[in-house]
Amino acid sequence: MLCGLIVLGLAYQQEKGSREQEFSVKTPDGFVLRGKMFYPERLGKEKFLKVLLLLHQWNKTQEEWQNPYGVVSQFRREGFLVVTFDFRGHGKSITKGEKRILVRDLKPEDIALFPDDVREVMKYVEATLKGEEKEARILIYVMGASIGANTGLIYGAREKQVVALILLSPGKEYHGLGILDAAREYAQSGRRALWIAAKDDTYSANTLEEVRKTIPASGFQFEIFPAGGHGWALFGKYPDFGQRMVNWMRQVPLPPEPKLGTQ
Repeated sequence: MLCGLIVLGLAYQQEKGSREQEFSVKTPDGFVLRGKMFYPERLGKEKFLKVLLLLHQWNKTQEEWQNPYGVVSQFRREGFLVVTFDFRGHGKSITKGEKRILVRDLKPEDIALFPDDVREVMKYVEATLKGEEKEARILIYVMGASIGANTGLIYGAREKQVVALILLSPGKEYHGLGILDAAREYAQSGRRALWIAAKDDTYSANTLEEVRKTIPASGFQFEIFPAGGHGWALFGKYPDFGQRMVNWMRQVPLPPEPKLGTQ
């Protein structure tokens, strides 16, 4: 578990003048995950910092979040610290010891570790933000597309610090990552999740309908667009799609302060 309070590494941004920072994280089984941290454009005196994890689609990379629709910049303007990284076997995360492992080389046991990889990345983010200027509570938000949505939901069900999820084109199962058990567990917590699919993406749309009908959840919201394709294609179909996501995150209530001795 991540601790409820951290000391923000905000001096790094202000003193170094850096708005983004590349990083690498070595997983327990030896994969090197490569990613980026994008600091918020403005920093107030809040007692918390919102960290948004962006999880990409299968056979894509973290770069899809940066161009051409400006998702990273939109959330940075909203005050989020945005974190992206390449899943194992994708983009620049293709080394495991002396081996080079690409998407086609991934085994089921590798894919099953995607949610654990998210946790390793967040452990790095927490460690990086420690030891600087002021104490703040870290709040974790996740937006994932396709298998990134499945991964984010499984991670969110395990990690109670996750405040809200945006799930773009999730599937009942992608490459062995099934979500129904995770959806039930996450639903029981009452936390927020926005489920999104397009009607012309039949598998994802059917998944949303199954979850909506079979898993009672006060915090779940479902939106099925008439068209738009799968995952990241929705940003291209609807020019204001990114701003819609920002607006939804904005209205998610902050969780209550943890009681002393419960962190």
